[in-house]
Amino acid sequence: MKAASELPTLPEESVRFRTCPVCCGKIQTLVFAQDLTVPGGWWSYAGYRVVACGRCGFLYADRSLAQGALDKYYASVHYKVGCEKAATAEWSGCLPSRLQATVDFLAPYLEPASRLLDVGCGSGELLHLLKTAGFANVRGIDSSRAAVEAGRARYGVEIASGSVFECGQGEFDAVTVCHVLEHLTALPDFLLRLYSLVSPTGIVYVEVPNAEDFERFADPKQPGDWMYIRDLFTHFAPEHVNFFSRSSLRNLMRRFGFVEVRCQTTAFGAIASLWRRANVERDTETPPRVMSYARASHELQAQAVARIRLTLGSEPKILVWGAGLHTQRLLGSGILDAGAVVAFIDSDPVYRGSTLAGRPILSPAEIPAGIPILISSYRAEENIVAAARRMDLSNRLIRLYA
Repeated sequence: MKAASELPTLPEESVRFRTCPVCCGKIQTLVFAQDLTVPGGWWSYAGYRVVACGRCGFLYADRSLAQGALDKYYASVHYKVGCEKAATAEWSGCLPSRLQATVDFLAPYLEPASRLLDVGCGSGELLHLLKTAGFANVRGIDSSRAAVEAGRARYGVEIASGSVFECGQGEFDAVTVCHVLEHLTALPDFLLRLYSLVSPTGIVYVEVPNAEDFERFADPKQPGDWMYIRDLFTHFAPEHVNFFSRSSLRNLMRRFGFVEVRCQTTAFGAIASLWRRANVERDTETPPRVMSYARASHELQAQAVARIRLTLGSEPKILVWGAGLHTQRLLGSGILDAGAVVAFIDSDPVYRGSTLAGRPILSPAEIPAGIPILISSYRAEENIVAAARRMDLSNRLIRLYA
């Protein structure tokens, strides 16, 4: 058998090096590391590190497959076999009980006609139970065609193969996301999209494995028939890249605009939670004030624009004193034609040795004699005039705002 280091590696673009997706923290403490030797052709990798964020404590894989590579795994034959198994009566364990608990949790918050989307619905077991409970307007979406086909065949539920980014904004009264967030490297993108999917008064149900409860899964005396009970390192599968506690889930959801309705642990080693979109305080006063500020600035500059055009029409060559934002804006808008400019002048040493619009930026000590100087500054115009007089320059000074 080949050692992990001898296995072929995936292209670098398939691997993502992550900072904390909850708080963007970069300080990490290593919690767990393992080397993996994987079957040929599997969309996995021979290395796995779980770290704790030094800022907020969130646990995540700091080096994981990029989301596109994980999606290829879910489209693979290996995942297809699992989906077909899950959609048969032979594979049950406590899954029906767990999903029924989800339905019982959700039901008080739904109306019979509620438009519900189950994101990452797999083979549609939850959708089937929701329809059985009287919620007919439900549909699912999953990135795995194998899961979609298995669910349609067994339950006859409406499932589409695709991504949440293909769904309409504000289209749903409720969105369920069960055991999905732990698989996503692109958590911020997903949650921003999730926020837009649900209507302003709608709800979002999120269920994830509970990292606070992992210890009992390795307890050989632990009762229960849940598939992960009494197994080793079971939650450290390579496709699990995020590990949530109630605190970290709350931090994440609040960051992306959700308000907690209910959040609790379950007997199945998970966190069940319900969220609404936070009310956004719309600022209707500041935009027109800023627009007024911009208009006033344009009006103040109108006199300068006229003088620039008059100067360029009568002077074949000029110097421009001022290389800052005022001049940069005039150049960018086309008001000041750099074709007539011999050089720019500025006393700020940060500009020393630089060019602007292909022309050198000189210090005041380097001003060539005889060429008219256009003073390009509103706030510093008087100071520049005073500096030129102290230097006893013979150059004609052209003021824009006096």
